[in-house]
Amino acid sequence: DLDRFPCIALAYRALRAGGTLPAAMNAANEEAVQAFIEERICLTDIPLIIEAVMTLHNNQPASELAAILEADRSARLTAASEIQKLAKSVPLIAERTV
Repeated sequence: DLDRFPCIALAYRALRAGGTLPAAMNAANEEAVQAFIEERICLTDIPLIIEAVMTLHNNQPASELAAILEADRSARLTAASEIQKLAKSVPLIAERTV
């Protein structure tokens, strides 16, 4: 169910595009999940962060390890920026549940 699980749709999109996009998608997912675990973002923010990173990513052929590593590094920086934006725009999770 791609509506209930939007990250799966994003993963399919990355796989169809190929190149360095799957590496960028994975890095964004890892950063977003970590931010969720640390209670800096909501669960529903995870696909928003991944989609933003994928949209901003400059997809390149994944023919060299260096390109994949650079995609990972760049995506993590972009994800951190997106997480920071969301973390500042919403109250802490503990405050939201009261």
